[in-house]
Amino acid sequence: MTTAEETRVKIPGQETIVGILNDKTKSDKRLVLITHGAPGHKNYYFLPILAQKLPYSSFRFDFRGSGESEGEPKYNNMNDNAHDIYTVSNYFKEKGYTIFAIIGHSRGAIAALKYAATFHEPPVLPYVVNIAARYNMGGTNRLKDSIKKELAENGYFEWPVDKNGQLFKVKVTQADVDEYACWSNSHVSKITKATSVLTCHGLNDTVVTPDNAENMRVVLMKELTSSVII
Repeated sequence: MTTAEETRVKIPGQETIVGILNDKTKSDKRLVLITHGAPGHKNYYFLPILAQKLPYSSFRFDFRGSGESEGEPKYNNMNDNAHDIYTVSNYFKEKGYTIFAIIGHSRGAIAALKYAATFHEPPVLPYVVNIAARYNMGGTNRLKDSIKKELAENGYFEWPVDKNGQLFKVKVTQADVDEYACWSNSHVSKITKATSVLTCHGLNDTVVTPDNAENMRVVLMKELTSSVII
C-alpha cells in the first residue's frame, strides 16, 4: 500500500482556500483535485477515503464560504467554485505539479465540468470524474415540501452550511432559487476532446435523479468528448 503524508495547505487568492494535500510520492507530480458538493466540505462523506485509496497524490479543499476557507456561504456560487479550481490548479502548477484529474461530487462536479469547459490553458486536463452532478437544475419543484412551505410563508428558507466546524444558516429567497434554476450546464459541450469524462451516478438517487447523467452524456457526445457512465 502506498503511504502518504497529509499536509494542510492555505492558498492565497481573493479569499484564502484551505485544503489537504495527500502527497504519495515525490517522483510522480501528477495531482488529482477532489471537490465537494453543497452544503459540504473537504472531509465529508467519502472524500478522505477516496484520497487515501487513490494511487495518485491528491488535494481536497474547501470552496470559498465552506469549511475552513474564507468567504461567506452562498446558495448560487457555481462560477466562484469553478474559479476556486482555477486558483488551486495554478497554485500547484507553480509548485511543479500536473493536474491529472478532477473528481467532483454533486456541486463540486458541476464546478469541475465548468472549469474544464472554460479554462483551456495547457497542459490540457486529461480527466474529469463527475459523481452525481445535476444537469437540469430545476426550480421550486425540486425542493422538499417542508422547504416549499417555509419559502412561501417566510419569503425564504434556511440552508444549513458547515463553516469551519460551525453550522451556519443561509437565508435563501425565491430570487435565489430562480437564479439557481437558470444556471445552464450546456457549456459542457465546450470541453475539449482531449479531456475524458467519467460519470458515476446511483440508479436509486432520488435527490439528483440518474436522468441527469444521461442528459450530460448526450451533450458531451454531441461534441465527441469521451464520456462513460457507470
